[in-house]
Amino acid sequence: MLWMAIDSSAGTSVALLRTEDERSAGAEVLALAEDRNPRAHAEAVGPLLRAVLAQAAVPASAVDAVAVGVGPGPFTGLRVGIAAAIAFALPGHLPLWGVPSHDAVAAQSVARGSELPLTVCRDARRHEWFLTEYGSLDEAGMPQSLDLARVVPQTDPLPENVCQEPPKAEWVGRVAAARSAAGLAPRGVEPIYVRSPDISRAVPKSVLQ
Repeated sequence: MLWMAIDSSAGTSVALLRTEDERSAGAEVLALAEDRNPRAHAEAVGPLLRAVLAQAAVPASAVDAVAVGVGPGPFTGLRVGIAAAIAFALPGHLPLWGVPSHDAVAAQSVARGSELPLTVCRDARRHEWFLTEYGSLDEAGMPQSLDLARVVPQTDPLPENVCQEPPKAEWVGRVAAARSAAGLAPRGVEPIYVRSPDISRAVPKSVLQ
């Protein structure tokens, strides 16, 4: 089973992974590509998708499922990655898995030997952090968050066991594949914004005659 994974919650990251079948949680990475520019998601995602397919020498039609990081992250960046995932999945009616990007970071950290409880911390700009805390493993053996992601001032003290690595598409795909193999229901692709976007819809003005 081939998984296309995308994350655009920081830079833009794309990975192609293979599992033995739908019941296999272990995933082999066939190709990786990334662009670390945090403001060029729209320009990067298409070429990165083509690059991983070329590296693996497989056609887009061979992909069986799509996983996408859903944040937290910047408003525009998240929308680009999620839109690309939907566009890739739609023609073939492929299963589409949304994975909180911090879940992918926590999974990578635990795989490298970090212990729970663990806090994933990412720069939210505006002198703030995005934080998600993890205290146990779910049925798929992936870190399970204790609560929703939140924003805190960078002046606040951080917990002791903190991971600040950027999200990677490889681990977005690994988390989705593991949860799929465990029979868990897919999460939707609604983005985790945590806070309101910088640009908001204008309030209609009334005109007095």
